[in-house]
Amino acid sequence: MYPSATVLASRPDGRYESAAELLERWERVADHRFLFGHFVASFAEVLPVRYRRATFLRDPVARSVSIIEHHSARTGRSVSELLVDNAFLETHVANLQTRVFGTEPFMRAGALTTARPQEAPAADRATLERALERLGEFEFVGLTDRLDESVTRFDSIFRTTARSALQRHNASASGDVSRVDIARVVTPLVQLDSELVARAFP
Repeated sequence: MYPSATVLASRPDGRYESAAELLERWERVADHRFLFGHFVASFAEVLPVRYRRATFLRDPVARSVSIIEHHSARTGRSVSELLVDNAFLETHVANLQTRVFGTEPFMRAGALTTARPQEAPAADRATLERALERLGEFEFVGLTDRLDESVTRFDSIFRTTARSALQRHNASASGDVSRVDIARVVTPLVQLDSELVARAFP
């Protein structure tokens, strides 16, 4: 599995490598059976080898609340400040899952055009349809909100024992704004994501 816990521990803030970094260091990645990370889905289309693709979706409002609280804790910026930062909301919140799966070809003229999911362009209805089409090509699509069921199905498909190593981290609310109020702000920003999840898990 790449990256291992040791590799992640050596990374700044324990963050996954970007797609560009992975390609630059491919020789140390190529012999791993499982490759994990936060990438736009089209990244898989430019890897030197073909992987069986798997992903997890998450309830868009819950995901947005989580990322805002996490970003606040990591950067020291208050939640209330982040909620009025339009640039942050556009990159980290607004229909991010739709953008991750619906982004157009990852490589143009041999250069990476979208190194991180947050850099994916704004989503529209066409992006949503591309996202659903691409999800249909994945061998496994799980839902974080149905974690036990999803991981059990993952193990069955890939013949792994991920469920036995499953760990839950129930973060308590943090910041100067309630989760109810955060949800009220982010809900209009994730309408396409909500439709994506609803159509992927009818």
